[in-house]
Amino acid sequence: ATNAAGGGVLLNYVLHRIVALHCKTTSKQSENEGRASKGEQPLVRIVEKRLEENHSRPCSAAARTLAVCAANPHHPQSTIATTPQSSYRSVSVRYSSVHDSLKTVVTYSPVVAKAPDAIIFALFAEVNDLAQKDDEARVLANETRDARERYEPIDETFNKLPSVSCGGNHRGKLSQTASHRNYDPASVRRATNALLQSSSARVTNGEALGRALVLSHAGTTQRANRKQRVALVGCMLDTLKDTVVPFAEKDSELLDGLARFLALCAAASRLEPPPKKGDDGKNEDAGPQDKKEGSGNNAPIVSPSIHEATTSLLNTLGGIAGSFDAEYDDADEEEEQKPYAFAFELCIKKIPQYLVSRLADVLKSAEAMTEEDMKLFLSPKGVLFSPGGVNGGASANGGTAPKPVEKKKAKKKGGKGGGFNAFEDEEWERQVKKDLAKKKKAQEKVTKSAEQEVPLTPAEKELLATQTLRREELAQVLDVDVPRTLASIRCLCLSDIEVGNATLPVFGMGVVAAAVSQCAAFSAKNTLRKDGLETLVTLASCVYEIDETHAPALARALIISFQGSGGGTIKAQEGGDNNSKVELKVSALPSPCASAAVSIFEMDDYGDCLSGNSFGFLFPILRAALMGPRNIPGCDAALTVLERHTSMLAGDEVDQEVKSLRKEMAMAVLELLSHDRCQTFANPRPYEALIACYLTDDVAKGPALSASEIAPLLGERGALGCENARVASMDTLAAIAEHHPKLVKVNPLIENRIWLNCHATKDRIKNAARRAWFVARGYDAEDAEGDTPLDPPSKMYAVPLLPLLSHEDDTIARAASASMASALGMHPGESAKKNIVKLCNTFISSFPAPEEDEQPKSSPAAASSPFPVQPLPAAATKKKPVKKKVPFDTGLPKKTKTKKTSHVTGSMAKITGAPTIKKTKATKKLLAKSLGAPKKERTLDNDLLMSQFKAPSSSTEKKKVPAEEDSEGKVAVRLGVLRAISSLKEPSANVTLDLPLLKILLGFLMAFGLGDGNEGVRNASRNAARDIVAAYGSSDDAIAFFLPQFEMVLNTGRITDVTMLDPLPTEKVPKTIAASDCRKEGVVVSLGSIALHLKNDVDEDKIDGIIDMLLNALKTPSEDVQSSVALCLSKLMKKGRTQKRIETLLNDLMNECINGSSLASIRGAAYGISAAVKGSGIASLKKYEVVKRLEEACTSGTPNSKEGSLFCIELLSSRLGILFEPYVIVLLPALLKAFSDSNDYVRTAADRTVGLIMGNLSGHGVKLVMPAVLNAFAEPEWRTKQASIHMLGSMSHCAPKQLAKCLPQVVPKLTEAFSDTHPKVKNSAEEALEEICKVIKNPEISSISPTLLRALTDASGTLQALEALISTEFVHAIDAPSLSIIIPVVHRGLRDRAATTKRYAALISGNICTMVNDPRDFVPYLPILLPDLKSTLLDPIPDVRSISAKSLGSLTRGLGEATFPDLRSWLVDTLRSEGGSSVERSGAAQGLVELLVAGGAQLTENVMINEILPLKSHPKPGTREGVLWVLTFLPSVLGQAYSSLIDESLPALLSGLADDSETVRDVALRAGRVLVRSHGKAHKDKILPSLEEGLSHEDYRIRVASLTLLGDLLGMLGGTKVGKANTDTQDDIRQAERAQAQ
Repeated sequence: ATNAAGGGVLLNYVLHRIVALHCKTTSKQSENEGRASKGEQPLVRIVEKRLEENHSRPCSAAARTLAVCAANPHHPQSTIATTPQSSYRSVSVRYSSVHDSLKTVVTYSPVVAKAPDAIIFALFAEVNDLAQKDDEARVLANETRDARERYEPIDETFNKLPSVSCGGNHRGKLSQTASHRNYDPASVRRATNALLQSSSARVTNGEALGRALVLSHAGTTQRANRKQRVALVGCMLDTLKDTVVPFAEKDSELLDGLARFLALCAAASRLEPPPKKGDDGKNEDAGPQDKKEGSGNNAPIVSPSIHEATTSLLNTLGGIAGSFDAEYDDADEEEEQKPYAFAFELCIKKIPQYLVSRLADVLKSAEAMTEEDMKLFLSPKGVLFSPGGVNGGASANGGTAPKPVEKKKAKKKGGKGGGFNAFEDEEWERQVKKDLAKKKKAQEKVTKSAEQEVPLTPAEKELLATQTLRREELAQVLDVDVPRTLASIRCLCLSDIEVGNATLPVFGMGVVAAAVSQCAAFSAKNTLRKDGLETLVTLASCVYEIDETHAPALARALIISFQGSGGGTIKAQEGGDNNSKVELKVSALPSPCASAAVSIFEMDDYGDCLSGNSFGFLFPILRAALMGPRNIPGCDAALTVLERHTSMLAGDEVDQEVKSLRKEMAMAVLELLSHDRCQTFANPRPYEALIACYLTDDVAKGPALSASEIAPLLGERGALGCENARVASMDTLAAIAEHHPKLVKVNPLIENRIWLNCHATKDRIKNAARRAWFVARGYDAEDAEGDTPLDPPSKMYAVPLLPLLSHEDDTIARAASASMASALGMHPGESAKKNIVKLCNTFISSFPAPEEDEQPKSSPAAASSPFPVQPLPAAATKKKPVKKKVPFDTGLPKKTKTKKTSHVTGSMAKITGAPTIKKTKATKKLLAKSLGAPKKERTLDNDLLMSQFKAPSSSTEKKKVPAEEDSEGKVAVRLGVLRAISSLKEPSANVTLDLPLLKILLGFLMAFGLGDGNEGVRNASRNAARDIVAAYGSSDDAIAFFLPQFEMVLNTGRITDVTMLDPLPTEKVPKTIAASDCRKEGVVVSLGSIALHLKNDVDEDKIDGIIDMLLNALKTPSEDVQSSVALCLSKLMKKGRTQKRIETLLNDLMNECINGSSLASIRGAAYGISAAVKGSGIASLKKYEVVKRLEEACTSGTPNSKEGSLFCIELLSSRLGILFEPYVIVLLPALLKAFSDSNDYVRTAADRTVGLIMGNLSGHGVKLVMPAVLNAFAEPEWRTKQASIHMLGSMSHCAPKQLAKCLPQVVPKLTEAFSDTHPKVKNSAEEALEEICKVIKNPEISSISPTLLRALTDASGTLQALEALISTEFVHAIDAPSLSIIIPVVHRGLRDRAATTKRYAALISGNICTMVNDPRDFVPYLPILLPDLKSTLLDPIPDVRSISAKSLGSLTRGLGEATFPDLRSWLVDTLRSEGGSSVERSGAAQGLVELLVAGGAQLTENVMINEILPLKSHPKPGTREGVLWVLTFLPSVLGQAYSSLIDESLPALLSGLADDSETVRDVALRAGRVLVRSHGKAHKDKILPSLEEGLSHEDYRIRVASLTLLGDLLGMLGGTKVGKANTDTQDDIRQAERAQAQ
């Protein structure tokens, strides 16, 4: 019946009537009989079994028949209609007949049959199938023109208006093939609405209801006209009110089911998941098509028509949802609001969740596609694809590719056409048509001819099938899933702006991910990225606070925010249907970024808070603008916008969407605080914005702030970040503690971070943390001022502090150590012991297990055997030993013997070296008898056999257990623990260590620390033990206990008293010889510390013995050991009898230092000398002639003695510091000579010595050393000059203050050395400049330092260096080393001949003082730059003069006029000079104006009235001209502030106009025009009377000039243009116009 219904017009016309008549007859018959017939089921019904199995047609065949008739209703009269009126009437008749039949079926079918559900299921499946077939036919039809004409035949006989017949083949709106897609959408919509609004039977199934809602919009799209949309909305409101809302009140799961179904129809390519396993599709009512669907693994395809109908439905529902007001509360209209509330819930809360989940899934699928997948996707269908990019030889039909048609040339025959061979072209066209016909015929027989032409192998066929299946999967995602999902999102957002705005939080990140994706799929198919961008623009247009014309700019800014560092990081996380998310990473904006500037300007220009959804959508732009070290032009208001929206975090304006962004807002501010540019934000300051981010309600249910919200303040960006971030975090925590004190007590990490920062080294951090600590403890913030002691922390302080001891930031690690020590002092006794044990255990847990020796037990026989003997396994000990032995190949030469047979296989013979048996028949029988039938009778343990041939392992050898590998992380943990132990000695910690604690600490340090395999850890342990003994080992009990222990360790290298390690595990204590030697070296230092506590009279012998041991330890080849020993020695120099034998000690050490045989002994002796001098006093240098002996050895000794003396000078300078400075001058010639020594070791030692000396020099020391070095530079001998250059380069090691003082003298000298004739001098100068560049702290200058160095060595690179400086955007301040490199380049640029070079150099010299930390660093360079700036100020080129004048003004503004005491007088003198030219007077006047304006308005007025204007009547015309030049430039530079000087300057102008000198008159006229242009409009009441008086002046010159100026004034007031004048005058006028706008 189903097939018959679609078979012809007559059957279609009759069948639905038959079904309706049968239902009516059966119903009446049942009513008459009063019962239903047994075994008979309703004709139109739902098949429950198929419904449970998720079949697409869970209905009877009769229902499907009705669906076919409703989808394409036919009427016999429709084929003979001749007029439009009759045609329309036939359409109405056709629709009404089908719909009447449907009403009859629904009315007379029993309720249990669920006839409306059955018809809707069938109609939806039928429409979907028909539309899908139509779509497939259209795809095939588009391949050739003939196929298109067959599919849509063109009636070439129609006139202007075709016949309006739905049954004909004419093209038009009513033709089936043109727009109806194989079904009649109007009939489908009418039938669906009739079923939905039927009063006799209602839809009872939620899935059927979803299909009915989609079918109610069949044939429509989201672009439907207004009239149609109004009709759809009205019909949908009735459906919601009468059917959907009552259904939803009964079924709570309807909303989710509808949302999921509509999302699938709108965004998916397939409707439902595959059928359940075991479904064979057998059913009495199932047709052939159903069985086909049920047996497959693919769900029904969603046709384009269903997709468009669903998007139209979303548009309709969105429009209804946008009319709902959740705050509107009227009980009388509650019933009327239900449809709107349902649509609101569906479109805003349900469907978006499913759509974004779908988007995340398809993006994940697209991200998983590789480049090979995309090549396969783009390859031709049916062609075997080669992954290498070259297709196989098979064509689309499996055969060879068709050859291109070749144009056959015919013989030339006579004809007309003037040389045009018509016959040849006709022949070629005929051949082309013939070839095309052959090709079409070949395509029709593709399956038969493929195997005959190019047969594919079975493997190739299988591969081709796999590739085809994979291509279809890719096409499903890229051509259907992704575009449909994005289109559905656009449709829902465009339905109503309120709906779009409400869905921004849901769709935002997913759509941005689609727009910024850099995966292979989106790169190969650009339309996907375009769809993503279009969807993002649509979302941006839903930000209703900003005009939609800026939506593209908002979208671009969002893309750049996630893509600025090379693309966003897209992560799809699946958490169920409603929890799938797409996460992106925000990156800093590039500079400049116009779209971000527009976005932030619009947000700021709105002037009020955006909605929570809009702010959350645009917040990534704000965060990206606050990231990175550079200011983005136009984005300065980002922090203002963020701070404005913090009012939505609490209070009456609280918004949950903004509240969920609290953590991200705080992280954005902390990110800004991590860069220096945070100082440029003033209103609000970042500190204030961060505090505002934690604004909370005073009374809140539950915790005011969650742990995740507070986490940024406590993490690496906050309390553990940079200085600014730590200060801001402490201030914010103080504000939080003030309003929510319980929150601080509940979260121990807050207390930990505040306590940590209370012990920071920076005062700003410490003071802020102290305020927070006192506020958290209930005190006032004012109590934190001064040295008020802190309250102790909780006893659980150690747990969060332990990980911070090894923090990568050294300041954090040191603060953790200090805070740990301070807390130990506040919690003495048992608590201190437990935490010290925790410290030790932390060290031990990161201590690598040492290498150990095992001595396995073995028998004497085994020990005497020269060969390895494998011990028998446990299982083998119970069995009898095997008599036969496997031959062992020793590799030694063997005697020739007869071969013995061996029952081993060939493969085993290769291993053992045994001969292989030739398996003859007799051998096989023999083996069968000996081994038995089953081969499992004898098995060989391969591991046991192979282990016998490994390296020997006799009983006398020890088996090594390999040591555990160490790592940098473990070393950092151990060093952190040792740093904390060292902090215990600080007096501020106030830690008390009794003897038991001392035993634990020192035992731990000697056992683990001094025996550590890492040298850095050993050094830290040695220093910690030294400090602990020095601080706490003064008691008699401690001395009595530790002195024997130290001596025992010194003798044995081990700890004999195990009780010292009682609470600690001892398994990892290293017991190797190397560890013992390290303990001996380290314990000597501890022995020296304990000697400090010995009594002079009683323990003199012990003190002397310890000093001798320390002196002997100086020979240890470890500089750290030598340094620690020297520190102990210096403290012992006045103990016992040491002073009596100090001379002997110094002589011995000096002899060893100068004449030592090894580097360790020489270096150790130098350490000993420095320690002896430090301990005995500075007078010992002179008393024992130490310096004199060192000078002699350095100048005239052997290379070893020179090196030793340099070592000694270095260490004396390091240990004595400023006290050694007077002796540096004495030793300077010897040091200079050492630089030019022929021995490399001596030169290296000299370089190191001088570098250390320069680092310790004070300002006075630099003044003493510099002249001597510069004098050496002036020497003609190249070696001396080279040595002085080395010395100058070593000055880069000076302290910052001294470096800033000496570099202005050092760098010019080094630059001068580049012109030296000797190559070694040049190389030395270059190396010295490189040394200076290494200490540059400014990263921008450091990046271009090679360019600057090239400019210093080669004058041709000056312009390139200046361009690099100008193009560099400076974020950090310029330090002294940077200045020393820049200034010589600028100096050379100012002296260059090219105007561009001079202009660049002048511009840099004016701006550079604004970029230094301390402007005083720039003062030493003024003697170099100022003469050049004066020269460029008088340059003939106007641009050079102008920029030079502005540079002088900038320097005066930055450094103060007092820095240039003679500059103003020089400018005035130049202004009055008669010998100078007009150009020079012009430049001097311009410079004077900039200088006066930089000094302020008061200074300008005083100088003009008292010094400049009185010169207007000077007898020299040059002076009068200079005054008028000043009046020319002053109005432009001073701006509106010049109004107070107009009255005083007008007489000078008028007198200048009547001057005898023509040059003076020209300048006066120029000044007058500038005055008129800059102040004519604002001050015409002052200017006009003077001009009127000038018109009647007796001097004709004044009359002419007044008339000219009056014309300019009237022209400006009237808006006309000024007449042409010379170029300079026009430039001045333009500057005046700009000044007028100020």
